[in-house]
Amino acid sequence: GPGFIAEEIDADLPASVHIATQFTQRGAFATVAGGGDTLARLRSGAIHAFICPSRPGLGEQVIAGCWDAKSAQGYQLLIGAHGAMCLRLGDGEQVTELGLSRRLAPGCWYLVTAHWDADRGTAGLRQWGCVNRWNSRIGLVAPYEYDDAADHEGGIAFAASPAGEFLIAGTRAADGAVIGCYNGKIDRIGVQAEVEVSL
Repeated sequence: GPGFIAEEIDADLPASVHIATQFTQRGAFATVAGGGDTLARLRSGAIHAFICPSRPGLGEQVIAGCWDAKSAQGYQLLIGAHGAMCLRLGDGEQVTELGLSRRLAPGCWYLVTAHWDADRGTAGLRQWGCVNRWNSRIGLVAPYEYDDAADHEGGIAFAASPAGEFLIAGTRAADGAVIGCYNGKIDRIGVQAEVEVSL
C-alpha cells in the first residue's frame, strides 16, 4: 500500500484540550430516592432479604443499609470478607459487628434477617437456606449446612447515619465512590421499625 498519509483539514477543534482523570463506577447498586432519613434514624429495626450470592468470600459485599463511612455511624447487612453474613452497627466511636460462622454457598438462595435495638443493647442475625431443585444450581443432595444464627446482648454501638442515604447492594466510601458492591441476586428486601423478634 501507499503507507501512512497525513492531510491537514480545517476544523473547529481547539488547539489544546485539558485532560483529567475520569472516575468510573464499578458494580451496580441502588439508592432509595425518598425516605433515606427515616431509614437512617431507626434505633430499633429489622432488615431482611432473599439473596443468592454468586461469589461469597470475594471481599465485603453489602446487601443493604444506611452507613456513613466518614463517621462510622449507621447499620449495614453485608457478607463479610470471609464469605459469611454480618451485621455492622456504629455510633461514631465504636463499631459492633455481629457475624455468622457458616459461609454462604455460592448459587444458593437464602433468607437473611438482622435486627437491633439500641436502647436495649441487643442485636441478632439469622440465615436460612431456601434450597430446592427449582431455585438453586446446587440440588438437595449437596452436603451443605445452610442455616445459622447469632445473638448479641450487653450493649451495641449505634447512631443514625448522618448521610441519611439507604443503599442496596453497595456502600458509599469516604471519597463518595460506592464500594462493596454485592455480587449476586437480591429479592424482596425490606426494613421494619421496632420489631419484636422471637425465633
